[in-house]
Amino acid sequence: METEKACSSCRESKPLSCFRKDKRYKLGVFGWCRYCANTYSRQDHAKRKKQIESGGVMIPLFKTCEKCNESKSKEEFYLSAHHSDGLRPRCKACHIRDTVEFRKKQRESSEAARKKQATWSRRGCLLANYGITIEQYDEMLEACSGVCEICGNPETWIGRERLAVDHDHKTGIVRGLLCASCNKALGGFKDDPKLLRSAAKYLEQRKAGP
Repeated sequence: METEKACSSCRESKPLSCFRKDKRYKLGVFGWCRYCANTYSRQDHAKRKKQIESGGVMIPLFKTCEKCNESKSKEEFYLSAHHSDGLRPRCKACHIRDTVEFRKKQRESSEAARKKQATWSRRGCLLANYGITIEQYDEMLEACSGVCEICGNPETWIGRERLAVDHDHKTGIVRGLLCASCNKALGGFKDDPKLLRSAAKYLEQRKAGP
């Protein structure tokens, strides 16, 4: 199987990866290498643009938009060095409308991809750190009514949308769902019930006021 081909323009033998794919040719790649094809395209574009700017291209006074199928004056079209008449095939109104719709779809697609990636990342994090699935987490969340199992409040920390999974650091057993504050407090007391009872006793004894 051939892995190289001579460019029809520069005559240099290059790997097939240096050519654009094109099924019309024997090896399935275009005759010119990417460098020669890109160079010619840039030079031709610059030449056409210069011709348009200097008046060397006969721009029609009116043109029919391929999108809305309406005949409009040349001022209603953007100039284009890629087209023989020097004008884009779609009028400015259709071009702007299509661009807005395209960018909206791109944002929606990117947002959907981000959410999907976040879901998979979260799924992997839950399995790797706590050995539970998203479905199991959701069941735990429903069981505690979406609030911390200690203070009874929803998550309030900025940047955190969900309750933290509380687990025994020695055994790895999941105990429940806590807000970030309570989860951090347990860690500060080393998950020791004796220390927590001592702290509670201390607060009750030293309580200010009558």
